[in-house]
Amino acid sequence: MNKSTFTPKIQSSYTDFTFVSENSCYVVYKALSKADNKEYTITALNINSEFVKNKPDTAATLLIQELIHFSSVHPNSVLLDTFEIANGQIAWASLPFTSLKFELHNTKLDTHFEVNIPKMLADVASELEFLSQKMKITNSSAIIGLENIYQYKSDGFHLGNWAEAVQNNKETENQSKSKAEPQNKPDLSNEINALGFAALEACGVSSSVIEQIKALRESDQNSYVKSTEHLVSEKLNHYPESVRIMISRMLSSDPKLRPTIKEIQSLKKAEHDEERKETGATVGRVSLQSLIGNFSFVAQGSS
Repeated sequence: MNKSTFTPKIQSSYTDFTFVSENSCYVVYKALSKADNKEYTITALNINSEFVKNKPDTAATLLIQELIHFSSVHPNSVLLDTFEIANGQIAWASLPFTSLKFELHNTKLDTHFEVNIPKMLADVASELEFLSQKMKITNSSAIIGLENIYQYKSDGFHLGNWAEAVQNNKETENQSKSKAEPQNKPDLSNEINALGFAALEACGVSSSVIEQIKALRESDQNSYVKSTEHLVSEKLNHYPESVRIMISRMLSSDPKLRPTIKEIQSLKKAEHDEERKETGATVGRVSLQSLIGNFSFVAQGSS
């Protein structure tokens, strides 16, 4: 990190910056306010990325669009008095949030990584609906991962890195035009499937195991079904049956069997209507030690 990473207002008002994540459009840091010594999240244009260097106007537009949407979904989260555009840089501070990947990798072995899975699924489903209907982005499966799903201390979730989705969307549009395909209602089945796998990873299934399971989908359907059913049953056994069934459908190899965005959004209501199986269980509690041993299961499931 160097001084040009942030605007003058951020540099003078915050200290002890800790890197959280980055993409082609922006970087995210944690920092302490000099005013109250509390932790906040700093977002800034990624001026070192090739995307920003080659398309500065597009990058700035996407960053501000994401900021506006973020502010509408999470009112009062952005500290408007910290927003600044200076010397080609854009930056602001907000109430704390981090990517799920950052939280997972920085949780100590003797503590727990907590994710409210039903709310995560419902919130990200709403994000996908917004990107599809309002931003006309119909190919966003590439950004659905723990590195781009951000969790707020207020227990809300946001899907970031729109820039990559926009670039993928343009490629998809060009391919569709070259094939002269009719423009039908956006098909978000791939995004829904990717979100199902993100839920498994948030529950402690390693990304390498998930890649092995995805490979089974192409080579061994029976093992794929057994593997996904086992993981859903094991990792989400403390959730209502409706949640487990929904995620199993999201992981289906048949796109036609996957739930709709509206069905996934209904999980937010189900979360409040149904009691957890285990009294006093912590929502989404996942010990990092649960990451160990997943490899052996996949090997056995495919044998």
